[in-house]
Amino acid sequence: MKQLTRENGGVVDESTARSINDFAWQCVEHMTDLAVSIPMDDRTAWLTRHYREITSDYEDGSVLAACELCKARYLVTHDKKLAAQANIATKTAVEMADLIAHAHCG
Repeated sequence: MKQLTRENGGVVDESTARSINDFAWQCVEHMTDLAVSIPMDDRTAWLTRHYREITSDYEDGSVLAACELCKARYLVTHDKKLAAQANIATKTAVEMADLIAHAHCG
């Protein structure tokens, strides 16, 4: 945003820089409310490239790679296309909450 401000003839003074920084942090907060961050080390990036044969969506490939590398038992998602491509059991958030509740009650 700083670069865009400069490219459009604006000046990035201290107040503007602080506002842009605050906005960037708000974006991070919003994303972490919506999704789980996936660590992207070399192994995950390498495996993600191989998931391109299954999905052309880089984010979905990253999720599938992370699931494989951490040997996840479930993928919790509302993304039906991703669920169909996953090679592990998938659950919606409600289904997973029910599964956890039953495991602790039974």
